[in-house]
Amino acid sequence: MRQMITRKNEHKGFFLRPAAFAAIILLLTAGCGNSKGPSQYDGLTSLNSFTAATLDGNEFTEKNFSDYDVTIINVWSTTCGPCINEMPHLAEYQKNLDDNVQMITYCMDGSSKGDKAREILDGSGYEGITLTGGDKDLETFSNEIMYFPTMIFVDRKGNIIGEALIGAPSDFKKAYDVKLSNTFLLLGK
Repeated sequence: MRQMITRKNEHKGFFLRPAAFAAIILLLTAGCGNSKGPSQYDGLTSLNSFTAATLDGNEFTEKNFSDYDVTIINVWSTTCGPCINEMPHLAEYQKNLDDNVQMITYCMDGSSKGDKAREILDGSGYEGITLTGGDKDLETFSNEIMYFPTMIFVDRKGNIIGEALIGAPSDFKKAYDVKLSNTFLLLGK
């Protein structure tokens, strides 16, 4: 009887290992969050009216978009490995943007984990604005986000342009350049 139990457990272990491996690979490559797939981002709430707190204690509103043709918003979390891994690429990308493009981040758990968010941002070299929470459209938008990281693009009025970039791309610069170019095409620029 003991020998049968051992074989039975060995058999289970054989099937669990590939499943566990597949789950780990999926988590490492897809990003973080509960997802229904990219189509769940159709019709995201635009950011036309809101007030947000920033990590450095300032205030950010939809009016802060008006000085730029495009604002790139990277939505992330301090508990998301792919978000943290892409942050140095994000910081480098930000330094090379044209003057008519602004990049900000929105740390979804930044209001409760501000110290951790600062540590991640400082370690990556990111020097821009980070939102940590807000009201009105930003609050609604926050409830619609299911994946981390997610990158969206907004115009001068806070209207979302084009499709969101979901997950951490393997070729960060290329993926962002393509999305940014498509955004300008949609704006007719």
